[in-house]
Amino acid sequence: MNTRTLQLNEGPVITQIGPLYLSLRHTGDEPGEGGEVLHRYSYLVINQQPAGQRYRATDLHNQGPVDTDAAMCYLLGHLWAVGHTVRNCQPDGSMDYLPQWLRTITADYLDELLEGMELHEEVLVGPTDKTFDFDDPES
Repeated sequence: MNTRTLQLNEGPVITQIGPLYLSLRHTGDEPGEGGEVLHRYSYLVINQQPAGQRYRATDLHNQGPVDTDAAMCYLLGHLWAVGHTVRNCQPDGSMDYLPQWLRTITADYLDELLEGMELHEEVLVGPTDKTFDFDDPES
């Protein structure tokens, strides 16, 4: 019988996918349009080959409990979708806010991104919020 108390992770989360090092943390709260509380997450993606390429953003948020493991899972899924679009579709310019090196690497590491997302899903505990979203990069 498992008597361990499951808790949501509110601390920083890091992972590595191929040459990408990803770091994510909860950076604070702000009111949403409907008066709900939005939890904002900051993330950093570093390309270790060649060293020095970085992408930092604070455009990921959710409305439920703070859960950095779930946020990392969502970020990996988003990067997988970017790579899948680059590899299999004709990009329409909607990803132009991302640096070209990041778009290229996500296409090269699709399987690893999917595996990383699935591994992070396995560590999730309930109740996690499924309303993670990225802000419109135009705003």
